[in-house]
Amino acid sequence: MKSKSLMGALLLLAVAGQNILAAPVSFPWSVTVVGGPHNGTMGSGNFSYDDSALDGFGDGLLNPLDGLAVSLTLFGQNFNETNDIDFTAFPQLTVTSFVPVNMDFLINEFDVDNPTPINQPGVISINAQGALVPIAGAGFGQEITLGVVPEPGTWLLATAAVVLFAVKRRSRA
Repeated sequence: MKSKSLMGALLLLAVAGQNILAAPVSFPWSVTVVGGPHNGTMGSGNFSYDDSALDGFGDGLLNPLDGLAVSLTLFGQNFNETNDIDFTAFPQLTVTSFVPVNMDFLINEFDVDNPTPINQPGVISINAQGALVPIAGAGFGQEITLGVVPEPGTWLLATAAVVLFAVKRRSRA
Protein backbone atom coordinates (compact mmCIF):
# COMPACT_ATOMS: atom_id res chain seq x y z
CA MET A 1 0.00 0.00 0.00
CA LYS A 2 2.83 2.36 0.88
CA SER A 3 4.51 1.70 -2.47
CA LYS A 4 1.32 2.68 -4.36
CA SER A 5 1.05 5.89 -2.35
CA LEU A 6 4.71 6.64 -2.95
CA MET A 7 4.33 5.98 -6.70
CA GLY A 8 1.25 8.21 -6.82
CA ALA A 9 3.06 11.00 -4.99
CA LEU A 10 6.06 10.74 -7.34
CA LEU A 11 3.79 10.82 -10.39
CA LEU A 12 1.95 13.86 -9.06
CA LEU A 13 5.25 15.58 -8.31
CA ALA A 14 6.54 14.83 -11.82
CA VAL A 15 3.41 16.25 -13.45
CA ALA A 16 3.40 19.31 -11.19
CA GLY A 17 7.12 19.78 -11.85
CA GLN A 18 6.49 20.27 -15.55
CA ASN A 19 4.22 23.23 -14.85
CA ILE A 20 6.74 24.77 -12.47
CA LEU A 21 9.29 24.94 -15.30
CA ALA A 22 6.84 26.51 -17.76
CA ALA A 23 7.51 30.17 -18.38
CA PRO A 24 7.02 32.82 -21.02
CA VAL A 25 10.17 33.33 -23.08
CA SER A 26 11.03 36.20 -25.39
CA PHE A 27 13.84 36.63 -27.91
CA PRO A 28 15.12 39.63 -29.87
CA TRP A 29 14.81 39.08 -33.63
CA SER A 30 16.70 40.92 -36.35
CA VAL A 31 16.01 40.48 -40.06
CA THR A 32 18.05 41.36 -43.13
CA VAL A 33 16.56 41.70 -46.60
CA VAL A 34 18.41 39.64 -49.21
CA GLY A 35 18.17 40.44 -52.90
CA GLY A 36 16.34 43.11 -54.82
CA PRO A 37 16.49 46.87 -54.49
CA HIS A 38 16.34 46.77 -50.67
CA ASN A 39 19.20 44.27 -50.26
CA GLY A 40 20.84 44.73 -46.86
CA THR A 41 17.94 46.65 -45.30
CA MET A 42 17.56 45.62 -41.67
CA GLY A 43 14.59 45.34 -39.37
CA SER A 44 14.13 44.27 -35.78
CA GLY A 45 11.55 42.98 -33.37
CA ASN A 46 10.98 40.06 -31.08
CA PHE A 47 8.97 36.92 -30.66
CA SER A 48 7.67 35.31 -27.50
CA TYR A 49 5.77 32.23 -26.42
CA ASP A 50 4.95 30.20 -23.33
CA ASP A 51 7.25 27.19 -23.27
CA SER A 52 4.50 25.09 -21.67
CA ALA A 53 3.24 24.64 -25.26
CA LEU A 54 6.36 22.55 -26.00
CA ASP A 55 6.52 18.81 -25.46
CA GLY A 56 8.68 17.21 -22.76
CA PHE A 57 11.73 17.35 -25.05
CA GLY A 58 11.35 21.07 -25.75
CA ASP A 59 10.02 20.56 -29.27
CA GLY A 60 7.00 22.18 -30.87
CA LEU A 61 5.46 23.97 -33.82
CA LEU A 62 3.87 27.06 -32.29
CA ASN A 63 1.37 29.56 -33.68
CA PRO A 64 -0.72 32.37 -32.17
CA LEU A 65 -3.25 29.84 -30.84
CA ASP A 66 -0.36 28.47 -28.73
CA GLY A 67 0.50 31.96 -27.47
CA LEU A 68 3.10 32.92 -30.09
CA ALA A 69 3.46 36.70 -30.33
CA VAL A 70 5.60 38.29 -33.05
CA SER A 71 6.59 41.90 -33.64
CA LEU A 72 8.70 43.28 -36.47
CA THR A 73 9.67 46.83 -37.41
CA LEU A 74 10.78 47.20 -41.02
CA PHE A 75 10.93 50.43 -43.07
CA GLY A 76 9.79 52.24 -39.91
CA GLN A 77 6.49 50.33 -39.90
CA ASN A 78 5.39 47.99 -37.12
CA PHE A 79 3.93 44.56 -37.88
CA ASN A 80 2.71 41.82 -35.56
CA GLU A 81 1.34 38.29 -35.73
CA THR A 82 -2.14 39.53 -36.72
CA ASN A 83 -0.67 40.80 -40.02
CA ASP A 84 0.26 37.29 -41.23
CA ILE A 85 -1.81 36.27 -44.25
CA ASP A 86 -2.96 33.10 -42.47
CA PHE A 87 -3.49 34.45 -38.95
CA THR A 88 -4.36 32.50 -36.57
CA ALA A 89 -2.67 29.37 -37.91
CA PHE A 90 0.42 31.45 -38.76
CA PRO A 91 2.98 32.80 -38.10
CA GLN A 92 4.61 29.57 -37.04
CA LEU A 93 7.72 29.07 -34.96
CA THR A 94 9.55 25.74 -34.91
CA VAL A 95 11.33 25.00 -31.62
CA THR A 96 13.73 22.07 -31.21
CA SER A 97 15.23 21.16 -27.83
CA PHE A 98 13.97 24.50 -26.42
CA VAL A 99 15.79 26.46 -29.18
CA PRO A 100 13.82 28.39 -31.84
CA VAL A 101 15.06 27.18 -35.25
CA ASN A 102 12.61 28.42 -37.90
CA MET A 103 10.12 31.28 -38.36
CA ASP A 104 7.36 31.38 -40.98
CA PHE A 105 5.80 34.87 -41.17
CA LEU A 106 4.27 36.25 -44.38
CA ILE A 107 2.70 39.68 -44.91
CA ASN A 108 1.06 40.64 -48.21
CA GLU A 109 -0.76 43.81 -49.28
CA PHE A 110 -2.98 41.97 -51.75
CA ASP A 111 -3.92 38.88 -49.74
CA VAL A 112 -7.62 38.13 -50.11
CA ASP A 113 -8.25 37.20 -46.47
CA ASN A 114 -5.87 39.43 -44.52
CA PRO A 115 -4.37 42.28 -46.57
CA THR A 116 -1.89 44.49 -44.73
CA PRO A 117 -0.75 47.80 -46.24
CA ILE A 118 3.04 48.11 -46.45
CA ASN A 119 4.14 51.75 -46.38
CA GLN A 120 7.30 51.25 -48.45
CA PRO A 121 6.75 52.22 -52.11
CA GLY A 122 7.05 49.26 -54.45
CA VAL A 123 7.04 46.61 -51.68
CA ILE A 124 3.96 44.37 -51.72
CA SER A 125 5.01 41.50 -49.45
CA ILE A 126 7.39 40.60 -46.64
CA ASN A 127 8.45 36.97 -46.52
CA ALA A 128 10.20 35.86 -43.32
CA GLN A 129 10.33 32.14 -43.93
CA GLY A 130 13.35 30.09 -42.97
CA ALA A 131 16.06 29.35 -40.51
CA LEU A 132 16.71 31.43 -37.42
CA VAL A 133 20.41 31.95 -36.75
CA PRO A 134 21.49 32.45 -33.12
CA ILE A 135 23.36 35.72 -32.51
CA ALA A 136 25.54 35.60 -29.40
CA GLY A 137 23.85 37.68 -26.72
CA ALA A 138 21.45 39.23 -29.21
CA GLY A 139 18.69 36.71 -29.93
CA PHE A 140 18.18 35.46 -33.46
CA GLY A 141 18.73 36.71 -36.99
CA GLN A 142 16.93 35.76 -40.18
CA GLU A 143 17.29 36.54 -43.88
CA ILE A 144 14.03 37.63 -45.49
CA THR A 145 12.83 38.45 -48.99
CA LEU A 146 10.45 41.09 -50.29
CA GLY A 147 7.89 41.00 -53.05
CA VAL A 148 8.42 44.15 -55.10
CA VAL A 149 6.64 45.77 -58.02
CA PRO A 150 9.10 46.33 -60.88
CA GLU A 151 10.13 49.95 -61.42
CA PRO A 152 8.56 51.78 -64.39
CA GLY A 153 11.83 51.56 -66.32
CA THR A 154 11.72 47.77 -66.07
CA TRP A 155 8.15 47.70 -67.39
CA LEU A 156 9.13 50.05 -70.23
CA LEU A 157 12.11 47.90 -71.21
CA ALA A 158 10.03 44.70 -71.15
CA THR A 159 7.27 46.30 -73.22
CA ALA A 160 9.81 47.63 -75.75
CA ALA A 161 11.35 44.15 -76.09
CA VAL A 162 7.94 42.59 -76.78
CA VAL A 163 7.06 45.27 -79.35
CA LEU A 164 10.44 44.91 -81.06
CA PHE A 165 10.02 41.14 -81.20
CA ALA A 166 6.51 41.49 -82.67
CA VAL A 167 7.67 44.01 -85.33
CA LYS A 168 10.63 41.83 -86.28
CA ARG A 169 8.47 38.73 -86.53
CA ARG A 170 5.84 40.55 -88.59
CA SER A 171 8.44 41.87 -91.05
CA ARG A 172 9.58 38.26 -91.69
CA ALA A 173 6.04 37.16 -92.51
